[in-house]
Amino acid sequence: MRSITFPTPPIPFGSASNTGTPDDIRTYLPGLSGTHGRDTLLLPDDAPLMPVQRLVMLMPAGEIDEHALIQQIWQLAAGSQLPIVYLGLEPQEEQFAAQQRRLSELAFLTSGQEVRARAIVSAEKSWPEALTGILQTGDLLVCLADHEVTNHIVGSRGLGKLLVESLSVPVYLIEDLKIGITPQFTHRIKEMLFWVSALIVVAAFFGLEYEIDISAVKPLSTTLISLAVFAEFYLVWKINRWIGQ
Repeated sequence: MRSITFPTPPIPFGSASNTGTPDDIRTYLPGLSGTHGRDTLLLPDDAPLMPVQRLVMLMPAGEIDEHALIQQIWQLAAGSQLPIVYLGLEPQEEQFAAQQRRLSELAFLTSGQEVRARAIVSAEKSWPEALTGILQTGDLLVCLADHEVTNHIVGSRGLGKLLVESLSVPVYLIEDLKIGITPQFTHRIKEMLFWVSALIVVAAFFGLEYEIDISAVKPLSTTLISLAVFAEFYLVWKINRWIGQ
């Protein structure tokens, strides 16, 4: 795998005789304009340099600065009037529509006279599977440099390098945008908070009801226990509303 990074001087591809410069990136993207920081182009070994026909932006599940992303993608595409595909993964059926709306909005905001963008959401569980039926000759994949995916062997690794090696396609890495917490992670945290809080409430009221049972006489104890059970269910319901389950 070879890499070309924007800042000069030339960056080694991996061997002393094979180097690249920002001009090589412009061979892929002739109309490239603007400043792109430390962005990097990853190429499969021995891949010929040829102009890009389409950009495929691989969207992470976590929060990002979408306004800055739109600017970056537009700068990459506008000079050569390249079409753009925003591609997302969403194997969970209940989240699919929300992801579709998110990417459709990005595509709408990116589109203009110079650029046409569209959104695709795949229900596949991995990026190589999602890309299998989408990739076309001349595609340049674009992803964030810190976009990582789970790897059962080494824990996690960068998505860009994984796709270059597994699919033998060029990948453009955007360095300056960072990925925040994913909705799935937020949901798991809320779920854990709910169950911990609910168990504390149940344990506390169990102790209270036990004390009522051994201390009060019937029918007063029955009435007090009934009120305690009602209060217990009410508190659990309020916790559920507060956490947002």
